Amino acid sequence: NKYIPEKYSKLEELILAINKTESKCPVCHNKCESSDIIHRYETRNFYKCPVCQITFQINYSNTGDSYKKAYFFEEYKKQYGKTYLEDFTNIQKFAKKRLEVINSIRPAKGGEHNSPSLLDIGCAYGPFLVEASHFGYLPQGVEIIPEAADYIRSEFGFRVFTGAFENSVFEHQFDVVTMWYVIEHFKDPDYILIRVNKLLKQDGIFSFSTPNSSGISARKKMSSFLMKSPLDHITIWNPKISARVLSRYGFKIKNISITGHHAERFSRFLGKNFYLLNKIFDLISKLFKLGDTFEVYAQKIKEIDD
Repeated sequence: NKYIPEKYSKLEELILAINKTESKCPVCHNKCESSDIIHRYETRNFYKCPVCQITFQINYSNTGDSYKKAYFFEEYKKQYGKTYLEDFTNIQKFAKKRLEVINSIRPAKGGEHNSPSLLDIGCAYGPFLVEASHFGYLPQGVEIIPEAADYIRSEFGFRVFTGAFENSVFEHQFDVVTMWYVIEHFKDPDYILIRVNKLLKQDGIFSFSTPNSSGISARKKMSSFLMKSPLDHITIWNPKISARVLSRYGFKIKNISITGHHAERFSRFLGKNFYLLNKIFDLISKLFKLGDTFEVYAQKIKEIDD
């Protein structure tokens, strides 16, 4: 059967694995029941936790490692028409807009002898770190792809921890911690959010972006939206859920930006209609909050216990 993952030789083995799998919410650890399943697919189920309201998936197949060096080159080029490094300047422009929002909440002011510090988790080849340095931050990164981490060190001289954030070690707290399209990948966001709280100074800023389950694609047909959700996206967020979850971890949301279209990346396909279409897309997205991704800017208001 084409729907049976390779690691199971028979359908019975898959069913047994499903029955043995605990359906605990990865955020609040509430044990969810079959009645909490909102969509079923061949090898995975999506649950909505009745306690914290987060949507999450339990995948019974082997998700594999979808995040590799090839993502930045072959895969990225297929999607955007250029490699990640060729798109570096455009990504840096997005970084500038994000840093402007962060600075509007908490200006980048360091002490008498030091610059404010910033940690970018999942920093890729470093466009956000580069732009952060232009804003006066002393940036550091975490990146699981060794080639990307090496590139940042050799090209820009920034400190980068190579490996998973869960295993990273830091000597001090930070003024800002960011994750751009990373939070949905963590298997234990509870641990991650506790750690972010501990790593941030009081009144520090935690910012992240992630797919939006209340955007136009999900509103059109939620089952299709979830079916197309990558196998390694463990949690599915939206602005309302973000506010509820982050409050559990000592954060207060200060700004939410609905995103989800980057028409400038497709200017070569849109031709002379690019500027008009970009303005139309931007207006519709902002007016009706229909973007398929969004950005959260939250401030640490209290220290939490482990």
